[in-house]
Amino acid sequence: DFHEVLALIAPRLCFINAPLGDTNFKWRSVDKVGAAVWPVYRLYGCEENLQIAHPDCGHSFPAEIRERAYHLLDTVLK
Repeated sequence: DFHEVLALIAPRLCFINAPLGDTNFKWRSVDKVGAAVWPVYRLYGCEENLQIAHPDCGHSFPAEIRERAYHLLDTVLK
């Protein structure tokens, strides 16, 4: 049901951190959900608002990804 929840977020920004080595969540599953949701974002003309990052690490939120997320929050919330 994740694709339905994410579709409800459109057209707002949605940033997902899905590390390649995560043992709790599989990045390939995240990409499948993202692929199912892209058409909704495309319908709104805001494909750039659905962002998925795949850092090469385990279940973590690396500094560079965290900074990217914080920058996006700053941009949206001003």
